[in-house]
Amino acid sequence: MKTTFKNEISSLSEMMIHLPWENRKFYISFLTQTYYFVQHSTRLLALAAAHASLEEDSLHRRYSAHIAEEKGHEKIALNDLKKLGVENLEAKSITAKNLYETQYFKIEREHPASLFGYILALEGIASLICPLFIEKVYRAHGTESSRFLKLHVEEDPDHVDKALEAIASLPAQLQLLIQDNMRQSVRNYRALLEECVIQSQQVSQQTSVENYSEQLVN
Repeated sequence: MKTTFKNEISSLSEMMIHLPWENRKFYISFLTQTYYFVQHSTRLLALAAAHASLEEDSLHRRYSAHIAEEKGHEKIALNDLKKLGVENLEAKSITAKNLYETQYFKIEREHPASLFGYILALEGIASLICPLFIEKVYRAHGTESSRFLKLHVEEDPDHVDKALEAIASLPAQLQLLIQDNMRQSVRNYRALLEECVIQSQQVSQQTSVENYSEQLVN
């Protein structure tokens, strides 16, 4: 598990550090899509806690305790967008839906422990990858518009080790489900980031066309 996790995070890191974090349109798209999928964090944890059997009380209690840690995080992302002057959010992307909709299925049809894979992927991104580029975000957009990333960079450093420790105590068949979900979540997150790049480029092209049209009229 640890080796697979390390390889997945390393591969994603190579991609993420080269993304256009200084680009306002990309950063807005990233925050917006993040807001959409983070809205489901506490609900996914609650669902997984409810599906844990009476014999899986430690899993139930861990998910229940985690709910308080994730409460209101989507509002922080939304506030960052407001600080950037965003009034109307762009539409929710299919890639954002892929991230969280998959988790509802896995919790209900596979096993509530599967959610560990999603948690591990996102906390690995927050604690191991985001610190590599967050200074770019601060310089380009200011700390007042970067509170979501700042919170998770500072909050999650020990979460990965704790999650890996908890996963290691589970039966081997559940560890395989978790590993599969972790890999799938990393790939879905990569797809979301790629979609944000495309969205920012389309917005830039549209703005250029509109500016050119205005010049012709004037």
